[in-house]
Amino acid sequence: MTKKKSKKVEKKLNLPKVVKKVKTKKVANTPGYYLCMGDNCHGQNITQVAKDCKTNAPSLTAKRVKKFKELTKAAKVIGKFAQDLEKVLPR
Repeated sequence: MTKKKSKKVEKKLNLPKVVKKVKTKKVANTPGYYLCMGDNCHGQNITQVAKDCKTNAPSLTAKRVKKFKELTKAAKVIGKFAQDLEKVLPR
């Protein structure tokens, strides 16, 4: 059996109050995480999707950046092609 210390005893001894901190893991890439969650959480186990998104968020962003670069490159090629067609074809 343990005895509980009263508040008066704690004040006299100047004992610090014990505050239990909850450890949380920060997601390295928050936008990638939420994009992954939005794309994959429909009709699936949410906890499994959250774990997968936490681990895959940085690689998903890298893939997304790569796709954007490819799309901008393709848009430039199409723009050049359209300009060349305007030069060749009379109006």
